[in-house]
Amino acid sequence: MRTLLLLLLLRRGSGGEFQDRLAAALDASLHKYPAVANRTEDAARYLARVLWMRKFSVLVYEGKVVVDRRLLEGDKAAKHAAFVASAAARGPLPNGAYFFSGDSTGRCEADAPDHAVPSPCLVIAKVSGHAMRGVLTPNPYYEDLDAWAAVRARVRGAAAAKPFRDREPVAFWRGHLADSWHVVGDPCAAEAGNHARLAAVAAGMERPDVLDVKCVELAQCQPRDDRARPCPTLPYTAVMARIRDAPAIAVGGHVARENYTDYRYLLNLPGSTAGSYSRNLNHLWAAGAVVLLWRAPFVEWYFPALAAGATHAAVDAADVADVVAELERKPWRVRQLLAGAARVDDELACPACLRDYYVAALRKLRKRFKLAKILDEPCLAELFFENANCTGLHLVEVTHVHANRVRESRLPGRGCAALAQLARHRCVEKGKDRRVRVRAAEHRAVKAAIFKKRKKES
Repeated sequence: MRTLLLLLLLRRGSGGEFQDRLAAALDASLHKYPAVANRTEDAARYLARVLWMRKFSVLVYEGKVVVDRRLLEGDKAAKHAAFVASAAARGPLPNGAYFFSGDSTGRCEADAPDHAVPSPCLVIAKVSGHAMRGVLTPNPYYEDLDAWAAVRARVRGAAAAKPFRDREPVAFWRGHLADSWHVVGDPCAAEAGNHARLAAVAAGMERPDVLDVKCVELAQCQPRDDRARPCPTLPYTAVMARIRDAPAIAVGGHVARENYTDYRYLLNLPGSTAGSYSRNLNHLWAAGAVVLLWRAPFVEWYFPALAAGATHAAVDAADVADVVAELERKPWRVRQLLAGAARVDDELACPACLRDYYVAALRKLRKRFKLAKILDEPCLAELFFENANCTGLHLVEVTHVHANRVRESRLPGRGCAALAQLARHRCVEKGKDRRVRVRAAEHRAVKAAIFKKRKKES
């Protein structure tokens, strides 16, 4: 009875603690930036800066997702735009504006700490943990919400058809190993993820009874030669050196996501790029398996809700084999971890969950920087967009098309004219008297902010 009660609590949660932890983490990330004063000019300065950063800027306005066409040149940025457009297609989004960075480490050149106008980026991971700047958002490999719903449904269906007791009693991983020595900056720092992957593959060579950890193919199994490119803090063991010299022994072939459900334990390793996130983790929670997370400092948007021993088991090269062997001897611990992983999938990884988190982040961001001051007041928005300098911008509306295909609609007048027209319609609906009062009271402040921005840009 006690075990059943524990499982029910893990499954259902209590008091929305997942959401509470995520909300606290969002607040902490935003408090790294000075709040915008409650003045029209300050909000206009923020919006002007976001609008002009071209390849980083995302504007959500009156149900439209507007970006500069240059943002869509980046694959991950385009995927993010498709994600937001799919969120807008499911219901109204709050008006807002922000920078987006697809850098896997979480770094963003648009987020200048010393800039007069604080403007955070939405980032997909933070390689060094929550202390880094930026506001976390779902990584782009969830795809648009409809595509993600289909992927998740396939994995969950396969999991339901494969009882845990009938699965292989091993920890499973497939991925690639690369030599990241070419990365600009500290090459050894860039090797952190590949070193973890090589260590895990080596552990699998030593303990094949409990670990099936291999590269997908030989072309994607090329670890760094530590003799030519040594990293003193990332030493190779004898087994790792064997794989370095004969990588073919570590190749296991491709396995479809649905077939991950053939295994009881699913291992997630740091990403090959600098040891940050791995897209592989997205679907592991739905697979009806125990999730094993390799100890690493990187974080994603939902990590504040995770707890080792409740939602997953934490492992590394020193104990991954022993943890799997121990879990095989303790079915009650397995049941706890299965319930915890299922709860992550139910409450954090579902399409509606992803959308809810994004909306929460957008609401907190717009509150911090007083964006409603302009974007929710159509007469002020009309003023802003008709005075904004759109020379050099190529603003387009992103509309949702299935499976991450981005459809864009050109906005006339480099975009600002169309946005001003949209705001004008809303403003007129509020009545002529209100329009006159608002424009008279705020015209000077809006133009002052915009012209300051123009002067600085020139």
